[in-house]
Amino acid sequence: MAMTGGAENGTAPLWALWDRWIHAVAAGFAILGGLALSLVAILTVVSILGRAFLGSGLGGDYEIVEMGCATAVFTFLPYCYLVRGHAQVDFFSRWFGPRLRLFLDGLADFLFLAIAVLLTWRLSAGALDVLQYGESTMVLRLPVWWGFVPAVLACGLLAVVCLYGLLRRFLGPGRDESGR
Repeated sequence: MAMTGGAENGTAPLWALWDRWIHAVAAGFAILGGLALSLVAILTVVSILGRAFLGSGLGGDYEIVEMGCATAVFTFLPYCYLVRGHAQVDFFSRWFGPRLRLFLDGLADFLFLAIAVLLTWRLSAGALDVLQYGESTMVLRLPVWWGFVPAVLACGLLAVVCLYGLLRRFLGPGRDESGR
């Protein structure tokens, strides 16, 4: 079934199915990122309290905070892109016509897609490198590649979400001249 039209040729239900699936997966990743960030916050508080009252914090807390924050940031990206939660500067473009705005928004979407693919590729290569060399963290001796896994998965999802957004902008049902 081609994704080139609106409800008149039966593709609207297909787009609705993809909308639900993409939103559910991206929201799930964002929730996982929120949980990771919450755990990092709890760990930080426990470590600070340990230093204040027991004279010693949790060993390896910096390593876990580093991995947890990176996980949170990467897992938030697909949902943020999907709901257009990222910063958008439209100071000049608000005076442009709808076709030029559609082109510029499409160009921005394409660039976002290219960056997401590039990040996925390079993070995958980095993960394979640290896996091959058996690199681990200093204190807890955790394999460093563990921190790459959520980042690679989230960037891969970001690329899928960006591609979906680009296709939806130009081919999806119910779009107007602004591509929305």
